[in-house]
Amino acid sequence: DIVRYIQGSERVVIMCASGDTIRRIMLAVHRHGMTSGDYAFFNIERLGVVVRRYVLNQYGTSSSHLHGGLPTDRCVAEWVIGSPRVEIVLEGRVPPRHEILGRISVPSEIEELRKSDPKRAREIQLSVGEQFLIHFEKGHAVVGFE
Repeated sequence: DIVRYIQGSERVVIMCASGDTIRRIMLAVHRHGMTSGDYAFFNIERLGVVVRRYVLNQYGTSSSHLHGGLPTDRCVAEWVIGSPRVEIVLEGRVPPRHEILGRISVPSEIEELRKSDPKRAREIQLSVGEQFLIHFEKGHAVVGFE
């Protein structure tokens, strides 16, 4: 479903997901012939990206099948070229992992919930957004995904 959406409307994709999920997506896009250079896929962890900001409903509520009629909340990625974190990643090394100060869980079935139970999906989205905002107010940042 997401691969078809990307094929129809996107050329640059920034992925924020666990390694297993990214591998599944990349295998699917490869099977659909989308790794020949027409598309660009970026993994925030591999780039040394940091997320410190969450925007509620950035593009307004979307009728797109991808959003399922939900608001378009977004994490804002910072990629500071020349920062020690990015330099480490560009050298092929793994940046140090800081102490995990919090976790925000999103159910693996969220995609299905958008279709089958949009009210529950919206409740989850509100909870996730609230958790991001609380953590960011405390000065926390997202540097990876599990």
